Amino acid sequence: MADSNDGNCRSIVWEYFSRQKTNGNRNIGICKIGTCKLPVQCPTGATTGLYAHLRAAHPKAHKKCVARNEENCKRKLAEQELKNKNKKQSKVDDLFNKKVHWSSSHPNAIAITNSVGHMLALDMLPYDFVEGRGFKELMKLMEPQYLVPSRTTFSRSVVPELYCSVKQKTANEIYRDFEDILSYSFTTDLWTLRAQDPFIYFCLSYVSPEFELKTFALENKSFPGEHTGESILESLDKTIDNWELPRTVPIYVLRDNGSNIKKRHESLTIIL
Repeated sequence: MADSNDGNCRSIVWEYFSRQKTNGNRNIGICKIGTCKLPVQCPTGATTGLYAHLRAAHPKAHKKCVARNEENCKRKLAEQELKNKNKKQSKVDDLFNKKVHWSSSHPNAIAITNSVGHMLALDMLPYDFVEGRGFKELMKLMEPQYLVPSRTTFSRSVVPELYCSVKQKTANEIYRDFEDILSYSFTTDLWTLRAQDPFIYFCLSYVSPEFELKTFALENKSFPGEHTGESILESLDKTIDNWELPRTVPIYVLRDNGSNIKKRHESLTIIL
């Protein structure tokens, strides 16, 4: 295995792991706490598995890491707000350079691009929306120095990065609650687009230790093939593994009376 540069990792959790690659070019993290040395799979550099290991094997370190990560996010947010405030104090030179486009790394350009990516995801708009004549004219009027990126930039980097950020934030909240959770449930159903593309979704619900009902739409994914009870159970099983949810507490499923879903609901003890 070969070591990689930990300095490129943004998450504080990497302070507790050394990042390495296997001979198959897969990312793993080696725990550096005491004599643990346990390798943890982290494909594409995702940190979900690392947090899960700390939570299970080193609870004190996990609590400290989560707290430091939240403080770091607050600090970065305050710094960004200060930068944005300073940018509003336009210099005289800026007034004469309105026709010069910002670079993609300009703080204002990054902020607008992320907002556009959030809009695409929130309103379920196609990526080519950003290349429409009307949208470009609107952006030119609102901010002449902003150059709208191509649809491939949004589909390959902007929206996926926003998804990873939201997923990590959601996972952190769930893991904090699940330290004292008694049970949890899924709401699930199948649906098909007009183009006859099938999908399945899983919505997680539970009551937090503070007796607060929380609900998270974890997955809405393509579901090709036969919609048998076995395939539905397999998909639910993968969702539990993907989010590293515990199997040591009761798991309930809210569903309709479809024969295939009903059949698998009666066999859910397989995954408990």
